[in-house]
Amino acid sequence: MIHIRSAPFYTLTATVCNMDELVNMNEEVTHLTLGNSCMNDNSTTYLFFNALVYLKELVIGNDSCVNVNQLYLIDLPKLESVVIGENSFANENGLLNVDGHFYVEDCPKLRTLRIGGLSFSDYSMFVLEGVDALEVIEIGKFNESSNSFGYAS
Repeated sequence: MIHIRSAPFYTLTATVCNMDELVNMNEEVTHLTLGNSCMNDNSTTYLFFNALVYLKELVIGNDSCVNVNQLYLIDLPKLESVVIGENSFANENGLLNVDGHFYVEDCPKLRTLRIGGLSFSDYSMFVLEGVDALEVIEIGKFNESSNSFGYAS
């Protein structure tokens, strides 16, 4: 027997700041916010959001996820917008993080990707694939050095 989950007709928002809150969050969330200076503990080194199949919007605040080496936004069929603040996903030493990988793959409805300056500054890889609806990609501020993905090819 095949069980098909239909998309929720409502908007379900959640705001989290640590891994326990993220893990225990309702999987049918449509709008997720990680606040400023969140998920900075040493034990959080990677983030996967693939279980959130109804996610439409992901917002990550400033100065967050500084010890996260890998961020995966893969197979999110409803995702439309990703906004990441300044100085997130970047450790303080500014040296190359060979494990620093950011993947955005197979998100067919993703239209907007905004990344604040100094975020991902030490990451070595940035992959965008299967995002055919992408209309806006902003990294840093116009006419300012962002230092984002400075080590990535």
